[in-house]
Amino acid sequence: MRKLALFGASALLLFGLAGTASAAGQAKPIQVLLNGEPLQFANPPVSLGGSTYVEFRSLFTQLGYSIQYEAKTKTIKAKSAGHELQMSVGGDVAFVDGQTVPANGQLKSVNGRTLVGVRFIAALSGKDVNWVASSSTVQIADKGPSTEEAAAVL
Repeated sequence: MRKLALFGASALLLFGLAGTASAAGQAKPIQVLLNGEPLQFANPPVSLGGSTYVEFRSLFTQLGYSIQYEAKTKTIKAKSAGHELQMSVGGDVAFVDGQTVPANGQLKSVNGRTLVGVRFIAALSGKDVNWVASSSTVQIADKGPSTEEAAAVL
């Protein structure tokens, strides 16, 4: 009888811990915020080598860029009111406002999708970027006053 009770208690403990272990193994989905507002992507952000990557078109559009993509050369040309970017998948450098910047593999082709490093693009766009590990969140914020704040001062 004691062996049966011991076996039953062991089984309950084992199954109880198994549920906890599987829940702990599930990573939180990555969220990207721009000035506190969540950005929307056709496919969710992914972590590759410790950096967050998203599909380029969604990110560039939400950062205010117009985009040209040359599929033959896999080159992205993006232009906003303040910046002009050009980069190629697998390229070693990006061109930012006519200046050469090391790309460090921040533009990748994964499963037929062209992904860009969020921190890389946001920083090139003159934004502050922070990672909040506890919530798996990338926070992108405009540097200096917002457009509305600047207009209010004038």
